[in-house]
Amino acid sequence: MRTVKKYKCFFLFLFIVFVSITWYSTGNRRYIDPGVTAPISFLSNGDWWYSEPSIQKWTYGWDKYYILRKFGMAYNPSGVKNPTGYDFSHWQGVIDYFDDQLKLKGWIRGYRDCRNFLAVTEILPFEEENGYVAYQKEGDDNIESSPTICLFVWDLDNDGVPWFNVLLVSINPSFGTREFFIIKNTY
Repeated sequence: MRTVKKYKCFFLFLFIVFVSITWYSTGNRRYIDPGVTAPISFLSNGDWWYSEPSIQKWTYGWDKYYILRKFGMAYNPSGVKNPTGYDFSHWQGVIDYFDDQLKLKGWIRGYRDCRNFLAVTEILPFEEENGYVAYQKEGDDNIESSPTICLFVWDLDNDGVPWFNVLLVSINPSFGTREFFIIKNTY
């Protein structure tokens, strides 16, 4: 009788551990919203045009990423004072705006090939005009297993008026993906 009670306790313990790990790794989905306002948020309709959460998983592996995409525009509208103080008439002005906004939130420039997370932008270069830049949390050195923010900015020629598409993508590896890369890089 005593042995049966020990087995019951043991299996109860295993069940609790299993449920806890399952809840943490799958049920505790965490999308990163960097909390940055859209460049033209001072306009009446100038917020992010849309926000799209998704989960990306490749067929060749089990690693999973929680991705939040935010799409908007950046431009200097005629006749409206731009209170941000940034010049959105060129690519670098848009990048400077986000550099400063993200730095206030603890993000710094880093490197990640962000094009893996957005197939449409395969042709956009890294840290060049009409391209993208990447950010990581300050002090976070392991790019593979760390949250990342990718900023894609490319221009639209609108009758000589420079407009820029802005796509802010936050990438957060799942708990299992982070642990896999930590173990892989340790041994």
